Amino acid sequence: MPPHRLVVVFALGACTGTNIHYAEPDAGGGTPAVDASRPPPDAGAAGATDTGPGADMVPPPPDAAVTVSPDARRPSPDTGIARPPDAGAPPDLDRDGHGDLTDNCPEAPNADQADRDADGRGDACDRCPDGGDDLDADGDGASACGDDCNDADPAVHPGAIERCDGLDNDCQGGADDPFLDLGAACATGQGLCRAEGVSVCTADGTGTRCDAAAFAPVDEVCDTYDNDCDGNADEALAGCCRPGDTLPCGQDVGRCRAGVQTCDAQRQYGACDGTGPAEEVCNGVDDDCDGATDEDGDCGGYVREHCRVWLAWGMNGQGADAADAWGPCPGVGRHREGDLQCTATPWRADAPEAAFSDVDVRANVDADDRLGVRFECADAQNEALSTYVESHCAVYFGWADFNLGPADAPTWGPCPAQAAGEADGRRCVSSAYDARFHSMALGGQVDDNDDFAVAFLCRDDAEPARAARLQASVEVYLGLDDDASPVREASRDWGDCPGAAVDLGGSARCASSGGDGLFHRFDATDGVYDGATFGVGLTVRRAR
Repeated sequence: MPPHRLVVVFALGACTGTNIHYAEPDAGGGTPAVDASRPPPDAGAAGATDTGPGADMVPPPPDAAVTVSPDARRPSPDTGIARPPDAGAPPDLDRDGHGDLTDNCPEAPNADQADRDADGRGDACDRCPDGGDDLDADGDGASACGDDCNDADPAVHPGAIERCDGLDNDCQGGADDPFLDLGAACATGQGLCRAEGVSVCTADGTGTRCDAAAFAPVDEVCDTYDNDCDGNADEALAGCCRPGDTLPCGQDVGRCRAGVQTCDAQRQYGACDGTGPAEEVCNGVDDDCDGATDEDGDCGGYVREHCRVWLAWGMNGQGADAADAWGPCPGVGRHREGDLQCTATPWRADAPEAAFSDVDVRANVDADDRLGVRFECADAQNEALSTYVESHCAVYFGWADFNLGPADAPTWGPCPAQAAGEADGRRCVSSAYDARFHSMALGGQVDDNDDFAVAFLCRDDAEPARAARLQASVEVYLGLDDDASPVREASRDWGDCPGAAVDLGGSARCASSGGDGLFHRFDATDGVYDGATFGVGLTVRRAR
């Protein structure tokens, strides 16, 4: 019968519901009795199924002090079970048959305890099994034996972003290798400010820059160089150019035509080879190339020289409207006999100013008489201009009974909206822009309550300003004289005209068109009988 043994029971507070039993050594030196309720210490290596806390613990030697390794307190990588700090002998957490106190790699199974570099750290958990320091000295996640080419710099390790700083940041064997232009020749600035250098790393290491400092710009001078370093040479310097350079000049407006200027040997631009502006004259051309035609030309003088106004008188119902001829006119310049009389202002350049022309009245002027008008222009040298004036300007005559004719009026009867007609006791007729004779019938006996009017209008929807200037440069006069000694042909005045715009007294009365396109009137005398004359004049309008 085996001797009796004392069994000591330790209660470990860290173990939940589990008692660990250690057998006391046999006093006689025999084999200690083993509690039959638990497997032997190495049972876990033999495939034991008990996985409760403390199941794999083995008793320490009888007289040995128990030292608990710090690693024994960490959870086992296989079970996640932590050994209590006072549990006695460490367990074999990785179940490789070697207790944690003697296992050279308690974190991973290594039954063969292989350690090639003999550093006391088993190959199973040694990051440098063939030798070397497996510590991560700079904390960048890579060790020296794990391809960290500088374990003292956390910015240097495999996978790091390569920077331009002279270091092999990604441990690929080359420093600054992505920056291909590093050290290459470069330049900064342009023109005379250009400076040359080499490409170096930027301060933040993200790229490269040229280490040259550009020179400061200076004022531009005429020397073919870009002194102010703006990419252009000799720009904005009046008259400065390089021989052979050309410069656009002029414009295609009116008579002007664009051309070029060429730089000569003295570095100065020559004259423009295009067509430049000239003094404006009345010729139907924009001579000064300002976009306006004949605005400063003497169009009154042109009209006086190349145009004429016809005054026609028809008695006893003679004289049709819109006729190509009035008696022998326009074949003759003046006809003062018979029932159809006519006269025209001269269009000679040397004709006296105003140059009034007249027709005789052979009987009492009454309702069977007609007053006619015609306006024509001719110029063999500038047919386009004479045609323009003739087709854009018209002379208007008006008559009203019972003093119904207003002075300085925009309308007279239906004119100028219509070429001729009667409205509200006022009658009117115009030359109608067609160089034909046009007439109106008088409404009754002409006496001292009758009014006569004249107007000169020019119209051009395309160039209204041109038409207005032409109209303002011309003066047309209408006159009546009941004196037995009538005004003579080609007289320089008629009553107070042309010295005045209108004459309302005496036997010779007159009114001018005024250059404003309005109808201007004068009163008839006590009566118009045999021996009286009607007169018409055309001249240049003068400022009054």
